[in-house]
Amino acid sequence: SDRVRFHKHHIAFVLVDATGRAMSAILRGSEQQHLCDGQWHTLAWRVHDAESHKMEVKVDGRVQDAVVSVREGPKNFVPLHEWFAIGAHNLRGWRVRDVFEGSINRCALVVRG
Repeated sequence: SDRVRFHKHHIAFVLVDATGRAMSAILRGSEQQHLCDGQWHTLAWRVHDAESHKMEVKVDGRVQDAVVSVREGPKNFVPLHEWFAIGAHNLRGWRVRDVFEGSINRCALVVRG
């Protein structure tokens, strides 16, 4: 079953390790306030320690309250050889759904070990 349910105004962050253990967080939005409002935004998700679920979400430079929803403590990470999804819901690496319809100007993935 899916660990994160799609909602058109929420932003979901999901990190899964090589054994399938996950950490996910939701940045909640509403009809009145959400990131898909036609304006450019800067979105940053920084995972300080996945095993203890320490992370930070910033929108336009401001720290946001994100709800950590799955706490399985991922810790077994291997080199990234497969693709990953940005702007869609990745269904375990074989397809995506709920695709973001818009533009992403820049994207960076930084991995520090």
